[in-house]
Amino acid sequence: MNRKNQKTGKKAGRLSSAGHPLHVHLARLSDALRLPFLMASLLPAMAAGAYAWQKGSFDAVDFVLASLAVLLAHAGTNLSNDYYDYQAGNYPQKKNGPTGGSFAIQQGHYRPAQILGLAVLCFMASLAFFLYLSWSTASLVFPLGLAGILLGFFYTAPPLKFGYRLLGEITTFAGMGPLLFATVYLAAAGALPDEAGWLLSIFLGVLVLNVLLAAQVPDIEIDRLSRKRTISVHWGADALANVYGLGSLMAGLALAGGVLLHGLPPVLLLGLAGLYFSYKAYMELKAERPLAALGLSLTALQAGAGIVILALLLSVTFV
Repeated sequence: MNRKNQKTGKKAGRLSSAGHPLHVHLARLSDALRLPFLMASLLPAMAAGAYAWQKGSFDAVDFVLASLAVLLAHAGTNLSNDYYDYQAGNYPQKKNGPTGGSFAIQQGHYRPAQILGLAVLCFMASLAFFLYLSWSTASLVFPLGLAGILLGFFYTAPPLKFGYRLLGEITTFAGMGPLLFATVYLAAAGALPDEAGWLLSIFLGVLVLNVLLAAQVPDIEIDRLSRKRTISVHWGADALANVYGLGSLMAGLALAGGVLLHGLPPVLLLGLAGLYFSYKAYMELKAERPLAALGLSLTALQAGAGIVILALLLSVTFV
């Protein structure tokens, strides 16, 4: 850690010990956890539960526990990424918008060690839930959950540092899409998803990945300076926009294929409406307006996943 980081860390230690009202502590904790972005794991988890419900094999308690486990794993990932990005100097001088991490350390709200400690607590709690679910439902739940946690932790943690080695995008897609979906579905239904379920998980994984892709563009310069190799750094913002567009097309084909070839309820095709916002985001990326693209990508995730969840539930209710 460089001298500047050391000074910031000492300042953080002094400020974090100061007395503040409870609501201030809760607000700072919410910022550190990046709570609004946890919907990127909550929505795929809810979709997995809805699919288990639609298939007629659903345990509500195990679904809730599995969802809590993936939310804790996601929170731990956010915290550990903040810690290791801070150690690498991978953050802007001034917080500007939703990108660049939580800035909980830089603003003096927490010491670096506190952020890492919170990450470990989240990961341990997540593992405890996965261990219980492995005993109560299917033994494969624990290794799947552990794999997800390792992907999240080593996204920025050495020695693997997936996000720094042009592997962050595929890691995010796999971890927040097929792996997360399969883990929650297995816990709720007691079996792995069928072919249609895997295609549905691809649709969801791409929507989550698109949020990451849009968020990369404002961070190109700081990522380049800290030697973080992302698609936007390695090939440029225009190439990233093309990857975004091709991924969105793949997501639409996966959902349509699940309906047309593998028996997903036809009403799920309404989920393609979410890709309208992905198209708008793609156009914003081409126009070099990444923050607008990020907002539209979040809307695409909410709309696409939300419609899929509702459609799965209604397909059971009205059959």
